[in-house]
Amino acid sequence: MSAEGRAGDARFGPLDDALRRAAARDAEAVVARARSVAERRLAEARAEADELERRARLEGEAAAEDLIAYDRTATRRDAAELVLRAREAVYDELRARIHTALRELRDAPEYAEVVEGLAARARRQLGADARVVDDPGGLGGVVAERGGRRVDDTLPALADRAFADVMYRVEEIWQ
Repeated sequence: MSAEGRAGDARFGPLDDALRRAAARDAEAVVARARSVAERRLAEARAEADELERRARLEGEAAAEDLIAYDRTATRRDAAELVLRAREAVYDELRARIHTALRELRDAPEYAEVVEGLAARARRQLGADARVVDDPGGLGGVVAERGGRRVDDTLPALADRAFADVMYRVEEIWQ
């Protein structure tokens, strides 16, 4: 390099240094602003992530509560159904036993007295001139009629009335 080039370099040395320092300061300022922006954006992203997590947790808890409520309702419904089926089985069994017991009454020695008592009761209800039929249709018991009124004291009818009376009492107990 020539002496003149070196001298020119010496003249610009302080300027060069000032420019380098200014460039370094500018670079540091740009880096500081970039860090600040990055830190702010990171903080915002963390806050947004925290909020999303909080919302998701709340939505998950709400969904779980809904599912639990649904399961409870289904369980109560299933339990009620089970109770109803059990009651129905009890009703059916009790009704069958009452009908069987009254059918077996036909073979008992006191059956004739029972039929006489049923006929007498029917006449008290309808009048002494009521027409009473013994063992109508092979059902056992009696049927009485007078003036458009009818008393059905066949064994199946008596069994049904006895069953209804017992069930009324059972319903009171179950409540």
